[in-house]
Amino acid sequence: MGILGAGLQNIGIVPLRLMGTGAMGISPWDFNPVLAVFTPSMAKRATSVFAASPIVQGKWDGTGTPDVLSLVRGTQMHGNFYANFDANQGTAIKWWTPEKDRDPTETDDEYLWYVSASYYLRYEHDTQVLRLHIGGQEVTRAHTSVAGTLYLVIARYDCNAKIDGTNYLAISVNNAHTYGGTTQPTVAAPGATVYLGSSAGTTLPANAILEGVTWFRRVLRDSGGYGVSLNYSSTGPTNELGAIYA
Repeated sequence: MGILGAGLQNIGIVPLRLMGTGAMGISPWDFNPVLAVFTPSMAKRATSVFAASPIVQGKWDGTGTPDVLSLVRGTQMHGNFYANFDANQGTAIKWWTPEKDRDPTETDDEYLWYVSASYYLRYEHDTQVLRLHIGGQEVTRAHTSVAGTLYLVIARYDCNAKIDGTNYLAISVNNAHTYGGTTQPTVAAPGATVYLGSSAGTTLPANAILEGVTWFRRVLRDSGGYGVSLNYSSTGPTNELGAIYA
């Protein structure tokens, strides 16, 4: 299942509609954009690099209620597979532009997305990593965020098969890949609400512009040949993550 959209006006994020067969070979579903809800709670930063930009943000000190972008998980299709999220396997793509540099003194994590306590991706300033948590297993990738810099962050997971023959999880930043999670994740149902840019809606906002939000119901193929490609050229299966980054 791929999710991509034309844009929620004035919030700096590209929301969701399901991509058809012509995009990465994914069978089409219909996504109702009404399901995506944005609740603005913050004013634009007067002194930051994004003074004129609409973003998903909260107060610097972590108090108060941040902006919230969310959607419902949708109808249960089968087991832990729901209309808008498959807990068994997938690829989550997001273009991420952080509002501030990495701050080693900051202990408030910034969530790029949060499906439940079992499924999330966040940036940790103090430990200087992106952390993907899936079904009780994790992979981290060292990363020093720079304010105003655009990064392509892709999270992949397969709770039934190892992506690279050893690990069930992977994080990619700008087409460079890190694998982890040698123990099989425990599949769990997604929360009733999926949050894009905060944790459970009212805490730990991304403080970033989040664009090109796309979800696939399979592990896309990378430059190492890991993943399942539905796109081929004259030389063989396509490096799909590389094509997205290009």
